[in-house]
Amino acid sequence: MKWIIVALSLVLAGCGTSSQVRNSYVHAPTDRFFYEVVNTDGMSEEGVSILKERIESLLAERGQRATGTEPEARKVTIEITN
Repeated sequence: MKWIIVALSLVLAGCGTSSQVRNSYVHAPTDRFFYEVVNTDGMSEEGVSILKERIESLLAERGQRATGTEPEARKVTIEITN
């Protein structure tokens, strides 16, 4: 019976969440950003709205909010998945 508990412990130790970072990235303090939110998982409109407000606030606070028409602006795509 003990070996079953040990085996299950080893198997369950490998379970969990993970994230993958494709490229390490550090932006310059002068970079400006605009973004697109892609709601692929059906997050509520209220939730998306709150997310957008926080992003807008953060970018404005740091002086990094840009429009899509600025030639040096960087586009960020935020995809909501479950």
